[in-house]
Amino acid sequence: MDSCFLIKNDLNKIVGYYNKPFWDLWKIRFYENPIQFDMRGWSQGQYKPSVYQMKILKESYGINNVLTDYFYGDSLYKLLRDVQNPVWVESYKFAEADTSTTANNTGQP
Repeated sequence: MDSCFLIKNDLNKIVGYYNKPFWDLWKIRFYENPIQFDMRGWSQGQYKPSVYQMKILKESYGINNVLTDYFYGDSLYKLLRDVQNPVWVESYKFAEADTSTTANNTGQP
């Protein structure tokens, strides 16, 4: 995990901290930051992930509903690792139905 560091104001007073993996977690749920509207998230839905993104969250982290379930334990650490991986971020942002022939077990496209 990237380092965490304190943020200080002009008077050298500590006003918060910065830890990129935790800072990026809002992007999983929202299309745009609910506080700073000019920042884009990874969600395909405005207030919650798409069905295909929810499938990723369920299969990888055991989350059935991003609005009510919590990431904790090993799933949280796995998620914190994954949000730092550009390949994972791209696959989450552009998640769509799996149309491969092996996905539907019919052998036909």
